[in-house]
Amino acid sequence: MTGIINELKEIGQSEINWSLSYFYDSIWCVKLGDEMNGYKWEGSFMTLNYAIDKLIEAVIWYYPTSDYVKRLHERTNYPTQLF
Repeated sequence: MTGIINELKEIGQSEINWSLSYFYDSIWCVKLGDEMNGYKWEGSFMTLNYAIDKLIEAVIWYYPTSDYVKRLHERTNYPTQLF
């Protein structure tokens, strides 16, 4: 669990806004963006791990030149280019 929290902190440290909420029946809702500036992406998923994976993919897609994506590429084998 601390790995997920640290990953979310890493995204936020790059000044990328996101939100995570839980809905009944094990639904995790994730949004990229914020209410004030609008959401670029959002989705609902059955597991927290999958929700965070999809958030990371959305960050890569919408913010490919961000510090987060650069650091992600340096520290993992996570594909930082989607297409």
